[in-house]
Amino acid sequence: MSEITSLVTAEAVKEVCALKKSGAHLKQKLRHNLEARLDAEVDAILDELLGAPAAPEPEGIAGEGSASDSGDPTPDSDMMM
Repeated sequence: MSEITSLVTAEAVKEVCALKKSGAHLKQKLRHNLEARLDAEVDAILDELLGAPAAPEPEGIAGEGSASDSGDPTPDSDMMM
């Protein structure tokens, strides 16, 4: 038992707590991004079904045929212009 208690230090506990907070923040950010993508997909499907013109995707959500992270257009996006 003394072997285990010597490994549990205040620094180790702080590191675990920081990792849990970071993990929770990343999980929340991922959920937000997925929700935004899902909303955009649902909106596009509804627009198509209702015959309305398609709305552009929200900024920061890159799908196929949109600008890459570097801002350079992908080959698919050249065809759309």
